Amino acid sequence: GRLLGIEILDHVIIGDRKFYSLKQQGKM
Repeated sequence: GRLLGIEILDHVIIGDRKFYSLKQQGKM
């Protein structure tokens, strides 16, 4: 359970970074 939680948190953080960089580039 704990490892899965960390993986999910990691995925959310990575997705957030992708969204932020796309937003920064003005594509959103």
